[in-house]
Amino acid sequence: MQIQDFWNELQPLFKGESEQIQEVDLINLKAGSMAQCLNYLFSHSKSCNCRSVLRGTDTSVTLESPHSVVNYVLQKHVSVAMWVSLPALPMLSVFVDYDDEISFGYVRGMWDAVSVLAFFDLIYELKHMSPGSKIRPSVHTFTYDERKMLMKFWQDYDHVVS
Repeated sequence: MQIQDFWNELQPLFKGESEQIQEVDLINLKAGSMAQCLNYLFSHSKSCNCRSVLRGTDTSVTLESPHSVVNYVLQKHVSVAMWVSLPALPMLSVFVDYDDEISFGYVRGMWDAVSVLAFFDLIYELKHMSPGSKIRPSVHTFTYDERKMLMKFWQDYDHVVS
């Protein structure tokens, strides 16, 4: 796999203007894996802005530490929206609305080949902390052809890196 090859193929999914967040979900997470993934994100972020909301309400709650956020997520008390800056990546949104799923959102535009590889490196790291998990491009933000293209790249990437 060469950077030029995949970048020419994936560029339409990461470049240009976007009116909405593109989402890629990591699904089928077990509780321990969810905790591991969230802790990884907190510990590797250059900056993190986190909003916790009591599930089933619009009530924001202030949680004092990443440890508290993880605990309340695992106890199914809160949903979380985070905006994280990670090395080599443009700002990502991270949503935890379900017990077994983390959604990663990005806005098209400020991406290049290196940052796209860094994004898939992140997904790869988190997926391997979570045996049995899968990635899924959101049906709400990607067309069928875009989902197919992203999954083809992911399969090639996962095969080469493993």
